[in-house]
Amino acid sequence: MNRKRICIRSLLSVSVIALIFWMAGCSRIEKETAETEAAFESVEEEWEEQTGPGYIRVEPEISDELLMNPGKGYIFMGWPDQEHEELLEEMVSVGYSRFNWCELEPAEGVYDWSPIDRFIDKYRSMGKSFAFGVMNVNTSISEMYVTPEWVFEAGAEGRLIDTDNGKQMIPNWRDEVFLEKLDAFIDALAERYDGDEDIEFIDIRSYGNWGEQHIYNLEDAGWDDLSAEELKEYYIMPYIEAFESSLLVNPWGKAEYNKTYQWAVEQGVSLRRDGIMRFSDGSECALAYGSLPVVFEFAEDYLRLEEGGYWDIEVLEESLKRGRPSYMQFFPDMYASDQEYFKKLGNRLGYHIWIDSLSYKEEMDRDAPKEIFLEFTNDGLAPLYDETELRLALFDESGSDLLYDIGGYSFEYAEIAPGESIKRSMVPEIKKIPYGSYVLAVSMLSRGYDNVPDYRLANKDASEELWYMMGRCEIG
Repeated sequence: MNRKRICIRSLLSVSVIALIFWMAGCSRIEKETAETEAAFESVEEEWEEQTGPGYIRVEPEISDELLMNPGKGYIFMGWPDQEHEELLEEMVSVGYSRFNWCELEPAEGVYDWSPIDRFIDKYRSMGKSFAFGVMNVNTSISEMYVTPEWVFEAGAEGRLIDTDNGKQMIPNWRDEVFLEKLDAFIDALAERYDGDEDIEFIDIRSYGNWGEQHIYNLEDAGWDDLSAEELKEYYIMPYIEAFESSLLVNPWGKAEYNKTYQWAVEQGVSLRRDGIMRFSDGSECALAYGSLPVVFEFAEDYLRLEEGGYWDIEVLEESLKRGRPSYMQFFPDMYASDQEYFKKLGNRLGYHIWIDSLSYKEEMDRDAPKEIFLEFTNDGLAPLYDETELRLALFDESGSDLLYDIGGYSFEYAEIAPGESIKRSMVPEIKKIPYGSYVLAVSMLSRGYDNVPDYRLANKDASEELWYMMGRCEIG
């Protein structure tokens, strides 16, 4: 019988294990970046010579606009109220909420997906994606049953405990009936949402209080913490087996689970840390750095952190360096406290890539095309984890109509590491292009898709279709 789950709010200390994994992740990216650079050593050596006579060197301006790009950005938790909706449309990439199992499966095999769908529809209308998790215990509410009552009526063992908000039934995390019913629910959840293009990621929240893979505030139930192997088997594996396409995320629970979290990363399951600014400096997320985009969640909302004396930009910056998140929780009040900083940080989350320069022959010989040279910089906190490619195209002389695709360059994993600038070259495919005058343009898109650009580079003057005009050329 297979299962899953992970998380807890204890700060304890920044785990030595997490620090080791962080150093290993950095080392791996440095090694792979070095190997890629070595493969293109000739480009580096010949750069000045190749971009000499007859070449035009274009250095596009860098934009300070906040870019909304796939696989990164601010996350707003909850329903976007009217007061802040315009700000959220401008600043936030992903909406997020958590749901109780009982509201989604009120009777065995009877599903009500409307609570999730309502959020998906709302955020889709704002041009955003949505992420969520489903909990089995939630002591923040007064309901007695978060795990559905029918699960206990079917024979699952549970114990009723007093919480700050009333009595709540806590399941035995090892109970076979409970796990069997939970597995069936996870399968149904995956059948409904796996691969949904509106879903950014799905948390694995089946174990512990708030699904955070710890039993804080649940001690009175008398259940021991799961072992690392039990967490893997009972709570993580069922999600991995059910979800083949959607990104899954484990909430970090405690250091004793680090080996299981690392194993999950190797299976494609990322990490989030929910104690930033109080209980964590973000190091736990380094377990996934270099492999998957990670998520930062604050210990409390901004105003409580600020009132409690926990809010400190220097502390946040140190956490960002250690955990290197691609996603981070967003508060309107946080943004209001320093708009310029948080606008810049919105770009730094994950990757932030621009073209430093592009050099090409203004007069291109159709029968013997010369290389086009490009230089890129990633000013973000993390690599670009998606498979992408840079495409070159020729537009008409006015730059309004795309006429010909002339090739591209596929980016490999972590090819543009954070803080790095790289140089690459490609030979344009122009042998069948009619003679004439054109405008050379560049775009970035998901590899394997229909040549429709879906990534914004941090350069100015993108067209509505996300093409960046580099300059005029003549095919002869």
